[in-house]
Parts: sequence; structure tokens; C-alpha cells
Amino acid sequence: MAPQVAYGGGIVFQHMTAQALADTPQALELFDAAQAKGISALAEVYPYDFGGSIVAADYLHPDNYGPNMGRTYKDITETATGKPLTKERYEELMKTAPTTNIMFKNATEDTVRGALTHSTSVVGSDSFPYVLKKDGSAVLDWETPFEAVNGHPRGAGAHAKCCAGCARG
Repeated sequence: MAPQVAYGGGIVFQHMTAQALADTPQALELFDAAQAKGISALAEVYPYDFGGSIVAADYLHPDNYGPNMGRTYKDITETATGKPLTKERYEELMKTAPTTNIMFKNATEDTVRGALTHSTSVVGSDSFPYVLKKDGSAVLDWETPFEAVNGHPRGAGAHAKCCAGCARG
């Protein structure tokens, strides 16, 4: 029995390109097949080829990140400093501050563009809170100057990036 028939709903795949990576086109084909059977299927895609997390996220462990995403330490950026990680800095953070906010490369730009133009896709724009450049603490004051913070661009730029992409064709 189809999920929609059993539960009265469909499926939403959050952060599709970040989760499916190079398999995104095949995942979208499954969504097409589901829709052809009358099952609602929606792919949420953010318009960036990178995401945000904490340094200790399981999928960023070198045994996962390299083989599964084709990436290295330099593709992980410490949010507070804006600097790419090295093996040494990664290991230091894992020991001393495993919840440090980071940004990391995931799906390719071509994969993201392909997913954004698919008929089952919608744009997502979640992100981490901004942090103070001076100490990496969370920004809680609305009056904090933008120049004093670092954060994930999705927090402010998802709509503009999509509109700019549409304008370019």
C-alpha cells in the first residue's frame, strides 16, 4: 500500500542535495515515479553547495566525509574564524570543542542547480545562528553590527541567490 493511501500524506525530502549528494538525480526520478502514482512528493533544496553543522557531526568524520562526499578537511570551514580546517585543527576541535559551528562543502553546484529546477523541488533556507567573530559565541543582540559576525550565507541569501540564478537563466 502506498504511504499516501495508508497515511493520507506524501513525502518531503529535507535538504535533498545535501543528503543524496551525487545520487540526487536518481532520488528525483523516484519522486517523479511517486507522483506518477498519485503520491505527493516534495524535494526541499537549499541553493548552496555547502551546509552547516558542528565539527563532531558523524557525516563529517574523515572516514565518511572523504569517501561519501569526495571532500577533505580544507572543505570544512570554522564559522567563527572563516578559515578552512586542517587535519590538526579538526583533531584539536574534536578533543576540546566538538560542538564548534562549521560550514562544509557537500553536493556539487551542478547537482544543486539540477535539483532546484526540478518540478518537485522547493527552496529551503534554514541556517545556524550568526556568531561573533571575536569569540565564536552566539549573537543574541539585534543591534550587533553585521561586520562583527560570521554565519552561514543561507541565513540571509537563499532567496537572493535563487532570484539571481533565475535572472541569469
